[in-house]
Amino acid sequence: MTVPIKVFAAPGSEDIVEDICTYLQDLLADKNIKPGEVTVTVFDNDNLEVQVEEVRGCFVVVVSTQAPPVSQNLVALLLMLDAIQNASAYGLFLLFPYMFLSRSDRKNKSRISVGGPLLARIINRILGVKKVVLLDTHDQHTRNVFEPSADGITAVYLLADYLKRTTDLEENPQNYVLVFADAGSAKRFEKLADFLGVPVAYIDKKREVTKIEIKQVVGEIKDKICVLVDDEALTGTTGIKDCNVLISEGAKEVIMMAVHGPLCKKGEKFDFVINAFEASGFSRVIITDSIPLKRKLIDSTKFEVVSVAKLLAEVIKRVYTDKSLSHLHKPENVRLYRPDDKN
Repeated sequence: MTVPIKVFAAPGSEDIVEDICTYLQDLLADKNIKPGEVTVTVFDNDNLEVQVEEVRGCFVVVVSTQAPPVSQNLVALLLMLDAIQNASAYGLFLLFPYMFLSRSDRKNKSRISVGGPLLARIINRILGVKKVVLLDTHDQHTRNVFEPSADGITAVYLLADYLKRTTDLEENPQNYVLVFADAGSAKRFEKLADFLGVPVAYIDKKREVTKIEIKQVVGEIKDKICVLVDDEALTGTTGIKDCNVLISEGAKEVIMMAVHGPLCKKGEKFDFVINAFEASGFSRVIITDSIPLKRKLIDSTKFEVVSVAKLLAEVIKRVYTDKSLSHLHKPENVRLYRPDDKN
């Protein structure tokens, strides 16, 4: 007997789960797949209660991405997982397009909390969730704080494929250069240059506790279209500085690609970072919808959003049917999850 599947959106992840379910209907040939019903009640004392629809005997998928209000949504996620584990589900699988507390991954100051590993222990040891998949974490070792280790997937080839299809890069690769934002970025995305078929450069930086100093650009970028790649665009401060340096060094044009787009700065209005990018020297900023962006970018002229919904649907299908995720790490298989690919 086939185990029924149910897909739930943790608070903040509703938009992408709608799209994931649409793709899953085709991938699993099941038109009954729709977002599961979740009720989050906020009591007078600000405590939360989460109730989910019937999940007994079902294979349950929870999709949760970091979206504001972040702290409240994190608590709601934990309560949702608890509710599902107490409701006799057949299995439970957690998918993080952007993991909460993923940047809090090590003790680099005295007497500080380390939230990422703590969250992993709560999810694994207390809530009993054993299958977790992460999309493009800032550091690869984040997967290993889970027990067993989480699986990692990437949307980088999806972004690069989109770049290929919206530029003349394949016809004129000599006009382009892939620029890594720093040494860490070079390590994370080292295979991307082969996929794009272009030379590389990187920005050499000296990092201190409170500031980042750009030392030099290593590589030939003069009169080239620079494709600056990083895992996320947060406040825009570093990315825009990088863009300015590349332009001052003779770059013809600078395009940014980043998987995640929090696009926020503490103490500023929600559109502060967006306006900063709009006023910057970037010609295009290509990001995914791993974090909800539809309402933020409605009037944008530079941002282009590539959906990861089909990639995440393909991940869910493979976990549900007990197939390997390694297939998705091969650049040529981007066709399997390209959003507009009807095949």
